[in-house]
Formats: sequence, C-alpha cells, structure tokens
Amino acid sequence: YPRNPKAMHLFTIAWAEGNPLTFPHHQILQLGPGQTRGFLRQVTAAVQTGFLDFQHRELPLFPDQLTDFDFLVNIDLSYNKIDRIPPAITNMVQLRSCVISGNTVDRLPPRLSTLTSLELLDIRDNQLVGLPDSIGLLHAELKKLLLGRNRISSLPNTLGLLSNLVHLHLNWNQLKSLPEEIGRCTSLEELQLSYNQLRLIPQTFSNLTNLKFAALQNNLLELLPTCLGNMQNLHKLAFDNNMWLMPQQEVLQWSDEHN
Repeated sequence: YPRNPKAMHLFTIAWAEGNPLTFPHHQILQLGPGQTRGFLRQVTAAVQTGFLDFQHRELPLFPDQLTDFDFLVNIDLSYNKIDRIPPAITNMVQLRSCVISGNTVDRLPPRLSTLTSLELLDIRDNQLVGLPDSIGLLHAELKKLLLGRNRISSLPNTLGLLSNLVHLHLNWNQLKSLPEEIGRCTSLEELQLSYNQLRLIPQTFSNLTNLKFAALQNNLLELLPTCLGNMQNLHKLAFDNNMWLMPQQEVLQWSDEHN
C-alpha cells in the first residue's frame, strides 16, 4: 500500500508503546494506558497494511489526525462512542471500506466527492437523520451502502446516481417515501426497506431488473406496484405486516411462481 512519507517518521516502536506526549489528542489518552497502547499499535500496523481495525474499544471520537493518513484503504471503527465524522475524511482518497456502525453519528460530511474508491460504507446503528446530496458522487465504485437502524426520514434524489450499487440497507428508519430516482440504481440485487413508514412504492421500481431480494415488511403499504409481477430476477419478496387494501393479481401470480 502507498505510505505517507510525512507520517512514517512518527511510527517508531517507542511511540507505538504509548508515549503520551507524542499523540495530540487528550481524549485518546483518557482511554487509559492499555487502550491507548492498543490504539497506537493499531495505527502503527495500519501503516504497513492499510487497514485500521479498532472496533469495540470505547473510542470516544474519530480522531481528526487519522484523516491525514491518506494511505488507509480500510477502516473499522464500529461499536465505539463516536458521534462525529470529521469533514477531512475526504482526504482519505484511497479508502475502499469505511465501517462506523454502532456509534452515535447523526450526519455525514457534506462533501464526499473525493472518496471515489469507496466500495463499502457501513453506518448501521447510528443516529443519522439524512444523507447529503453528495452521496451520489460515490457512484464510481460504491457497491454496499448499509444504513439500517438510523433515523433517516427522507432520501436525496442523488441516490439515483449510484448506478453500481448492489446492496442497499435502509431497514429500521423513518422513511415515509422513496424518490422516483431509486429506479436508476439498476445494479441493485438486495434492497432492505422493512420497518419504515412507507405508504407507496414508486413505479420506477420496475427498472430494478437485477433485484433478487426486496424486504418491504412492517410498513404502511396499501398497494404494491403491479410491475413486481414482471420482475424475473426477484426470487424473494417479504411484504407482510402492512395495510393492504386488497391482494393484487400480479403479486399473487408472482407469489404462486416463487413459493
């Protein structure tokens, strides 16, 4: 992996063992000697591997200093106490996988356009209330967008720019509607929308011809789009616990063929 020459001289054995005067953020030091040493070891190892793994460690923040390490390819900071993603994360231009699930983050940085190598963005189990319009600028490589168990009430139209997206998880949010542009996410194979407040599925759903699994259960749906009966690749559709007015012939036909 490429390395940052300016950062390399910091990663000495002495520093990795936890010299408190060389790490700039006092909140890291509050983790205690053992945790601090563990964090510094992981950062040191990340210089060699490009992968920073610090999950389930009570980390109180996403350190701003990490965003200077533009050689990082994968980061996993899941299940800590992080409430903010620094805007400078956009400096991490080689990042392919970013996992920050199980924290208390309530928003993403507004500008994400430089993260063009990102393939996986996992922010499940946080407190997100929405997505920035710039989410659509991740269309080049983004394959998995995992946003379940947040507080998202609406989606930007730019979501439809994610033409290479294969897995989209939005279950356990507060969605009341979907943008028509979701029909432009034509690479989607898995769509998780259960446990929201959806009353309608847009007819552009029919454009998702690669869709194999759709979870729509536990919403407020009254009708399903008739196009579902013509989606040949759709092998599993979960739609129980809604507010159906009446079963639709096209959907019943689909159920007969797939059950």
